[in-house]
Amino acid sequence: MLLAEGARNLLTERGLKATHQRVVILQALSATESHPSAEELFADLRHENPTLSIGTLYKTLEAFVSAGLARPIVTISGAQRFEVPMREHHHLICRKTKQVIDFEDHALSLLLADFFRQNPIPGFQVEEVQLMVTGHKQEEEEPLTSPPTSKNPIN
Repeated sequence: MLLAEGARNLLTERGLKATHQRVVILQALSATESHPSAEELFADLRHENPTLSIGTLYKTLEAFVSAGLARPIVTISGAQRFEVPMREHHHLICRKTKQVIDFEDHALSLLLADFFRQNPIPGFQVEEVQLMVTGHKQEEEEPLTSPPTSKNPIN
């Protein structure tokens, strides 16, 4: 969990004023891996922060995205969810539960980066590649996790 002082420092480093509400929102967003929507984040925060409005939350999330402190994820249903971009990863989206699950696979990331290096898109500079995989969790299977190590699928 990001402590208040760390949140204030991050906000200041990114050129944002470190207001109490921004600190609280950044702490809440960094404390979860559930990829909350703005409405879910608001529901979690409003009890302890009664002066927080949904409008302020939306403006703050927009400022966080512009400053690189948050990243929006648009799901297959068109819903917008948010995460703190701390590490390189992809997303699995369960059609049944609408859950967004982080999926880390270094070999896959290297494969995608290599593909775009070898196959540049004319007139477009690729900066980042994130893969979004949709499907559904199989109930009899183990919980979804990233593979501990992965083999290069090409070799």
